[in-house]
Amino acid sequence: MTGKCRMSFDAGAKRFTLETVHPGVTVEEIKDNTGFDFDLPEGGAENVTETPAPAANELEILRADIAPEIAKTYPDFAKRVFG
Repeated sequence: MTGKCRMSFDAGAKRFTLETVHPGVTVEEIKDNTGFDFDLPEGGAENVTETPAPAANELEILRADIAPEIAKTYPDFAKRVFG
């Protein structure tokens, strides 16, 4: 999960696959702002959907549990994303 998209990682293939793009972001924008090659779902860019909004309980988990853990390693990123 990034500020622009959601990707999955195939450890065996050592490759990321673009799963969804966040509202207002295009696949082309992801390509232009990613420093590595990644795969697209079967069928190509037209099969990349928009990331659904998180549910209230998911937001709580992100803010209460995940953000503090991320902040230990990436404090600037956590501050920018979670405030």
